[in-house]
Amino acid sequence: MPKRKYTRMGETSVASECCNRKCKWQGLDEHKPRRKETNGFSTHICPNCGNDEFYGLLELPEHLKS
Repeated sequence: MPKRKYTRMGETSVASECCNRKCKWQGLDEHKPRRKETNGFSTHICPNCGNDEFYGLLELPEHLKS
């Protein structure tokens, strides 16, 4: 049985992956830039495609472990 890659409700994520199928950027929260929204809020966005939706990853990707 393969190991799960993404988090479920209530689990904490270690890293993030972009939801855009063509992008699939993986990284930490501090690597994601912020975009200012209305009413003083801000949103994390993908540095490659600008998407604002991410999957939570259970493990660090190989390129971030070193």
